[in-house]
This record gives sequence, structure tokens and C-alpha cells, in this order.
Amino acid sequence: MSAERETTQTATDNTARLKNRRFVGIKETVAYVLEDTAQSLNIDDFKERYIYDVVKIDFNYLAIQNIVATVWDTVNDTFIGVIVERTRTRWGKFRPYLLLGQFPLTILGLWYWLIPFIFPDTPGDYLPKWIFYFAMSIITETANTFTSIARSGFGSTITPEPLERSRLIATANFMSHFVEDVPKQIFGIIYDLVINNKIKFKLPKLFAGFGVSFAVIGAAFCLFFFLTTRERVAQTTISKLQRAVMGSVNSIILKGIGYVQGATIGTQSDRTKWWIFALGTGIPRITGALGIVPKFFYPITAENRERMYAELRERRSTVADKMKKATTEEEIAAIADSQFINK
Repeated sequence: MSAERETTQTATDNTARLKNRRFVGIKETVAYVLEDTAQSLNIDDFKERYIYDVVKIDFNYLAIQNIVATVWDTVNDTFIGVIVERTRTRWGKFRPYLLLGQFPLTILGLWYWLIPFIFPDTPGDYLPKWIFYFAMSIITETANTFTSIARSGFGSTITPEPLERSRLIATANFMSHFVEDVPKQIFGIIYDLVINNKIKFKLPKLFAGFGVSFAVIGAAFCLFFFLTTRERVAQTTISKLQRAVMGSVNSIILKGIGYVQGATIGTQSDRTKWWIFALGTGIPRITGALGIVPKFFYPITAENRERMYAELRERRSTVADKMKKATTEEEIAAIADSQFINK
């Protein structure tokens, strides 16, 4: 009985030591916070206004582009998820895609905000301008899929300790909360002043200045994040599958309601204003209900659930048995390291 109690106490002590161990240091935490903050350093809320009134892509062309992009987004989720899942490198499974995906996004981001200077004073149906915008949109969507899958997967591999992972996520959300809306608010104020002729500044230069600056800052944060962090837990990929169809038909609707591209704020017809108000209030409520459709296709059957639970129980039982037999700090560290991804 004494030996049994001693074994039980040893296992309890070992479990406590492993639970209290910190895997993520201060520098890595800072990198995680900066990378999370970088996702909010943009003026994406004004992209539609930029395309409609500054770049001026014809609504019919935009409708075609949105439909193709939506179909491509749905298709590429599957095979990109497989590619990421099968990746094995000395830098881990997810980290390489955070870097390789971010740099194309940065380069394209620079060109995206320079379209008015590449194709100055061209009509909305100017084909080379639309082809250029269309190609960048498809490439950007592909890079975004890689980075979004990698980012969601990496969050669960940075540490094997759930409490530490929760602390890391909470810290990132808390710190980024103070700056996530600042770019949009500053840009929104300056944008309103410009379109109301309070400031003599051209819109193409305003969008280019903010867009390019945030793209470069985001790339710098991502590079620091890649060089600082590491993966520690093997993890399967969780694919995303949800895309609102409303984005594909939005351009057709704007064309139908008589939206005039490049018109000064407040000068649209009353009919157009009413429909713009409806598009921003009631209609999204209706189309948002479509988000439940993909959930009917998730492969979470009773058989799959039982299999996943059985595998989880087996892994936990194996680790528990090892912990009962461990008697030294080295053995405890070896058990922890066995949960890591080998580099």
C-alpha cells in the first residue's frame, strides 16, 4: 500500500510540474501579439468604396470576378488544407505558410493600392485594368487561404498546455483591442474631410499611402513572428468552409439600383440611397442565415466522433502511464518533448 501511495503521489507531483511549466517566453508572446495586431492594421472596410469610386471597375465585371472568386475559394479550401496537413518541415507544419503567404499578400497589397496610378483616367470597362484586378484578387484569395489555415492551426500548436494557450490568446486579444480600430477610425476621419473638400488631397494618394504603409508593417510583424515562434504540438488542420453569396451579387444589385461610380457623397438619387440603406441593414440579416448551410456538410458523424474520442483516450492513457513511471525531471521533460513536433 505504501508503494502504491508513493507511486500515485509521484504521478501527481509530475503532473503538477508539467502543468505549471511555461513553454512560451516573453519574446514569443510579444511576437504572437504583434502578429495578431497586424491582422487589424488595414483599411479593408473601405475597399468597396475604393473599387467603386477610385479604381472604378465596372459593376458587370465585378459581378463576374466575385462569382469566380467565390467558387475558387470554395474549391481551394479542400486541396490547400490537404497540402498544409501533409507538410513536414524543420520549421514546423504551419509556420512556413504564414511567411510564404504573407509576402505575396504584401507585394500584391502594394500593387493593389497603386491601381489608379497604373491605369489613370480609364473607364470602368477598361479590360486590362479589370484583368489586372481580377488576377490579383485570385492570387490574394489563394494566399489568404494558406495563411488563414496556417494561422488557425498554429494557434493550437504553439504550446501543449491549454491554460497557457488560453493566456496567450487572451493577452493577444487584450493588447490588440487598443489598436485594432485605430487605422480605420483615422482613415475614416481623413476620408470624410477629403470628400467634403475640407482637405485638398486626392483620394488615390490617400488610399495608396494608408494601404501601402499597413501592408509593409504587417509583413514586418509576420517576419518577426516567424523568426521568433515555434510549433510544439502535432495538430490536424481545421478547414474553413463558409462564404456569403451576397458578395457575388452585390455588384449586380448596385448596377440595378443606379449607383453612380465616383459621385460625391450624398448626391446619389433617393432610390439609390434607399437601396443602399437596405443593403446595409435588412438584407444582410436574410443572407446571413445562409451561413448555416455548410454545417450540414460537416463529416461529424457518430462513428467519427467515437473514433476521435477513442484515439484521444488512448493518447491520454499512454501519457498518464508514462507520468506514473517518471521519477526524475529529465523523464518528465522527455514526456513533454514527446508531444512536440520534431525539428
